[in-house]
Amino acid sequence: MGSPNDQAILAAALLQSRRTILPKRLVAPGPDAEQLQLILNAAASAPDHGQLLPWRFVVVPATARTALADVFSVALRERDAQATPEQMAQAQEKAHRAPLLMLVVVDALKGDPQIDVNERIVSAGCAIQNMLLMATALGFGSALTSGKALKASGLRSLFGLGAGEQALCFVSVGSVQSSKVTRLRPTPDDYVSTLMATQHNPGAQAAKALTSAIAFPGHRAPAAGLESPFEMLVACHERVNRSLDVLDRLQQHVAAKGLDEEARQAARDVMRYFDQAAPLHHQDEELHVFPPLLAGSDTQMHDLVRKLMQDHREMESCWTAAREVLRGIADGHPSLAMELAPVQADVLHRFSALYGQHIADEEDTVYPQARSVLPEEGLQAMSQDMMRRRGVV
Repeated sequence: MGSPNDQAILAAALLQSRRTILPKRLVAPGPDAEQLQLILNAAASAPDHGQLLPWRFVVVPATARTALADVFSVALRERDAQATPEQMAQAQEKAHRAPLLMLVVVDALKGDPQIDVNERIVSAGCAIQNMLLMATALGFGSALTSGKALKASGLRSLFGLGAGEQALCFVSVGSVQSSKVTRLRPTPDDYVSTLMATQHNPGAQAAKALTSAIAFPGHRAPAAGLESPFEMLVACHERVNRSLDVLDRLQQHVAAKGLDEEARQAARDVMRYFDQAAPLHHQDEELHVFPPLLAGSDTQMHDLVRKLMQDHREMESCWTAAREVLRGIADGHPSLAMELAPVQADVLHRFSALYGQHIADEEDTVYPQARSVLPEEGLQAMSQDMMRRRGVV
């Protein structure tokens, strides 16, 4: 077994590689008996308060797909008496997708009644995620699907659901026939905030709005993970824009409320981002994106790349001045008690203004061109270097 860091790297790679593949794109072969056992065993590691085992999975074999298809069509007709034959056929066809199909069932009444149904559903969700990750590790695609048919009386009857049981969703697993372009996943700054000591005050929501948009330096979660360096670069631009938005609102906040704890924390967070993540981003571009373009014959591209590199130097210079202003806010300097001086506001404005056209030029022109000329091995080397410099590998 490798070191804890090695294990963490493997776990991160697995988590980042899991993605939803629509059931219509999941084809045979599906998991064999041994692989299916591994997938099902993975569910047993889910947290389960009181060891209720409040969930179960029902495998739908090929021999039962027609019965399920009939349930889907009847459920549709019950909801919509005007459903066309084509719509009925589409409803039935859904039962025949993916070589492995399972219904997830949650029991709200089993065992200790003090354990809320929401806890039971969370436990089922953890069991499902464990199975999806194991399926991914085995090389299969997977998906969760729901729909109004889950509440149909015919489906409850077909699967023999008890009084306290509910059909939560279907799990589909199979070989990936095709997949869409991966999407960018949310990052911690999209779903994590910090409870402030003053959050019980009337201004708590304004404080949360000020601080929650700060990006955590170095945290990137593009959907394609390590193998999608350009998606990672675009995601970094999104975080830059969010941090600049916080910088703008911070100035308004200081003018309205002075140097309260929320303002000081926001200043510290902006500094942390541009101190740590932004330099790494510039290195990514200057080590891997710009060189192949400068090696080409397009003189207009040469001029644009050189301008972007000069932008980086100017950003670094302007950041030194902007950081001094933010440090004053973070430290609660008396001279900034209520509002920034015009010269200080101008420093922050000039720093923010550098990014607009710079990001547009990179995303609209430079990234697409660089992506087109970099070979697959070049992309892999770029990914690995980006991770290495961030301490991931």
